Amino acid sequence: MTRLLVAGVDACPKGWVAVVRGGEERVLEAAIAPDFSQLMEKLRGAAVVAVDIPIGLPDRAESGGRPVDRMARERLGPGWGSSVFPAPCRPVLAASEYREAERLSRASGPAGTGLSKQSFALLPRIRQVDEYLTTPEVQNRVREIHPELCFWAMNGERPLSHKKASDEGKDERRRLLLQAGFDVTRLLAPPPGGRKVAPVVDVLDAAAACWTAGRIATGKAARIPEDPPTDSRGLRMEMWY
Repeated sequence: MTRLLVAGVDACPKGWVAVVRGGEERVLEAAIAPDFSQLMEKLRGAAVVAVDIPIGLPDRAESGGRPVDRMARERLGPGWGSSVFPAPCRPVLAASEYREAERLSRASGPAGTGLSKQSFALLPRIRQVDEYLTTPEVQNRVREIHPELCFWAMNGERPLSHKKASDEGKDERRRLLLQAGFDVTRLLAPPPGGRKVAPVVDVLDAAAACWTAGRIATGKAARIPEDPPTDSRGLRMEMWY
């Protein structure tokens, strides 16, 4: 386990859940916060924070989303690539209703496409992360991941056998994390007299993100694409695993 403090972050019903690992005391714990900036305040000691949310947004909507979204789907293969939702274009961040977001997406360019309801549901979270990344330099610490791509890499760059929401899928991901040195039983156990921190699938996804954060911190991670394009704010459109 790396002595560097790293964290993996995923959205959850209460806001955001983070799995934190490393440091001088070799901690392994979960944290939660309703807002991304509040969570990052809790994670101020982390050298790398890997988050499951699009970072770097195009000005125009394209079919299938960003090039990195399409690459991730191709890497995961049939049956798994659908878990990667197309990232919205930047203009839709101004929308508060689906119809408005759909209109802004289609009006973003001559070939502007619509916006899926799954992507629209993520807008408040995307907006929070986008507001936090005020400069490209912040992205040196906060990196985009996708949990299924992380688990794919953890599994020897092979597709998993079960979907994450199924009991078999949860068990499969637990086994991979245990093999990677994560005490998931401890992570998933509710605090004494309290409720669980977040749903099991969200904690497992955050742990997978944390695994990748550790690989980034130690120079073992890879990214797609190798030479990522940047958006109008200078943010790289990439995913790490």
